Amino acid sequence: MKSLFVAGSFDEHNGKSSSLADKLYSATGLESDYFNGGSYSQVLDLANNVGKYDAVFWLARIPEDKPRVSATLKDNGQFVFVSSKRNLDGKLSTLDMIRDALSIKSNLVVEFGGTDNKYEVRVLDPLGNVFLDWSSDFTLAGKVIGKRATELVEYTRVKSTSVGEEMASPVGEDFLELIRSYARVFSNAVPGETRHLGNASFRCQNGFPSFRKEGLVYVSRRNVDKKGIQKESFVATDANSIDPKYFGNQKPSVDTPIQLRLYQYYPNVNFMLHSHCYVAGAPFTKRMLPCGAIEEAQEVERVFPDRKINNFAVNLLGHGSMVASGSVQDMKNVNYVPRAIPEVHKNYLEDLK
Repeated sequence: MKSLFVAGSFDEHNGKSSSLADKLYSATGLESDYFNGGSYSQVLDLANNVGKYDAVFWLARIPEDKPRVSATLKDNGQFVFVSSKRNLDGKLSTLDMIRDALSIKSNLVVEFGGTDNKYEVRVLDPLGNVFLDWSSDFTLAGKVIGKRATELVEYTRVKSTSVGEEMASPVGEDFLELIRSYARVFSNAVPGETRHLGNASFRCQNGFPSFRKEGLVYVSRRNVDKKGIQKESFVATDANSIDPKYFGNQKPSVDTPIQLRLYQYYPNVNFMLHSHCYVAGAPFTKRMLPCGAIEEAQEVERVFPDRKINNFAVNLLGHGSMVASGSVQDMKNVNYVPRAIPEVHKNYLEDLK
């Protein structure tokens, strides 16, 4: 993959390099375009050209009186974004770190803590997963960010495309009320979280004239508050596609490709509910996958290989859960439990030490 690694300070006096950045970069094992300190004009030029990279490691320090370059970095391209955040005084909580990462569309965060005399580092993502808990081993931290960034680049994402006019949703009130009731549970599971986490979908069994054979799957649109979800909150998609073909101007959830594949694999499943909580007692997938990675469907299929199954719940490691059923009635009384935030994955380091 083609990557960029920017660190050190950048100001009007040609900045200053960082020896810790040298350790981090060397340990990633990646051959990146590497810049460690420089002028402010140079860092602006680097920011304007990030679109040509698959992964960008942005650990640059900018004067406080200058605009925060990392806040608009993702406006310049589509890439895996590894950001950094100084938290030497420890005033920022894990939820603060997550909110900041989401605000700048970061995929992975290198958090610097400790003191000016003794730095420590933590590596986490916007889902609250910790790949390296607080450590003074910057060589190990470099290995972690190199490994995780490479994984994120390699995961498969597909774009959604509008292919026609909006179609009215035939969703039943029983499913809507079920989603609303569970959404209140999800909201209470992560105190202070304001995002509208997860999504819901259902298979349209009657279909429409032009899709009578393949059918339609309706998926909740992006950024909908599930506590007040309505019929209009669902987007029709072609049930036979993996790269989502949807109808209307509202995009369906980023997890749509995963659910379309699961509907195709499990013909007896008619309803799905994805949340960022776990289900007590449900089995776990093995890999930690980001929202929207199509490999998540493969992970679910490995846990439940029987294609004839019509009811199951599976925990998506480091992400949440998926509950699928042939009927709304069978989706009632699911025992949701909060994910730990932060969720520390010690096993992630086993093959790095």
